[in-house]
Amino acid sequence: MGKYFEGWYCKLQNQNETIAFIPAIHGESQADMGSSIQIISNNLVAAANYPKNSFNLKRNKFINIGNSFFSTQGAHLDINTSNLKIQGDLKFREITPLNYDIMGPFTLVPFMECRHSVLSLSHKINGKITINGKTTAFNDDLGYIEGDRGHSFPSHYLWTQCSWKAEIPCSLMLSVANIPFAATKFTGIIAVILFNGKQYRMGTYFGAKIVECKNKAVTIKQGKLILTAQLLKTQEQLLKAPVKGNMSRLIRESAACSVRYIFKINNRIIFDFIRDNAGFEYEFEV
Repeated sequence: MGKYFEGWYCKLQNQNETIAFIPAIHGESQADMGSSIQIISNNLVAAANYPKNSFNLKRNKFINIGNSFFSTQGAHLDINTSNLKIQGDLKFREITPLNYDIMGPFTLVPFMECRHSVLSLSHKINGKITINGKTTAFNDDLGYIEGDRGHSFPSHYLWTQCSWKAEIPCSLMLSVANIPFAATKFTGIIAVILFNGKQYRMGTYFGAKIVECKNKAVTIKQGKLILTAQLLKTQEQLLKAPVKGNMSRLIRESAACSVRYIFKINNRIIFDFIRDNAGFEYEFEV
């Protein structure tokens, strides 16, 4: 294992606050493999770093770093550094997995710089966590978990995620990225929309194309499906991201910002709304 990273994005959301924990392992070689837990919320970004051999990982099952533990069934938080003190226990239930891998046939392609996964499109959260003296409680609130592994994040990409309550919980995730492939590059698209209990999948492997990408908005089209995500108001903060296994890159993320989403089928609007608790990253001008 060399020049490698693997991590989760574990999002917690109640009526007033959005918090995401990003536990990850990373390093240039197996001997140098360290780990970290980043946290980003409405008004906080921080990280706890751990030395080598301080983690235990089973892909898409659990990740244990220091005294903290994350799984698809819940999380235990125990972080104690000079400027970051986090304690808490959370239970997850009614996990909603994907119907099949978000990478589609690309999951079989070797040597990709980054592979994405979605562990739960939506689930209910119960419990509480205390961050630097402030306690946040969750009572059947919304959660989302995804993961990445490889050696580097794409050089240019856009990512957004949103969860909301309707008659049953709904969620969507969209990513557009520059993907190196052999001696060339292509624009890769992956998206999934969970709406009223049904999953809609969009992806390069299904013929999805970018219709427009400008003014901090992107529209993709795949047959009769059209999805638009437009960033309206950002609260971006800086997170670390991997480059050849090292967490040496800074990316801009808004854990809770204002985004307009429009989803159409056969030109019929399925939903058109603005959410103030959406996640959004962009590493090229849109």
